[in-house]
Amino acid sequence: MSKLDEAVQDLQLVEVFEAGDDDYSWNIFKGWKAPSGRFFWFSDSGCSCYGFGDNFTSAADLSDGDRDALERAFREWAVSDDTVQVIEGVEKLRQL
Repeated sequence: MSKLDEAVQDLQLVEVFEAGDDDYSWNIFKGWKAPSGRFFWFSDSGCSCYGFGDNFTSAADLSDGDRDALERAFREWAVSDDTVQVIEGVEKLRQL
C-alpha cells in the first residue's frame, strides 16, 4: 500500500473528484472528503516511469479546506488544461 493510500485510509477519506490525463505523460488532481465534511486534495504529474502519488511522503502533503478552497485549487491546477475539462470539473465540484 502506498503512503498516499495509507493517509487516505487513516483519515477515512472518500474520493469525490478526479481530473487529468493518465497517459505516458500524465497530470492528475484528486479530491477527497473527510467524515467531518472537510475536503483534502493532492495533485501530481510525471511520466510512465512512476505513478500518481509516488512522490507523496505523508498526510502533510495533502492540502485541505472547504469545498470553495478545493474548487480554487482545482482551477489553479487546471489553468492550462482543456477548457471543457475545467468546466466539467467545476460543475462536478459544485455538486459536492
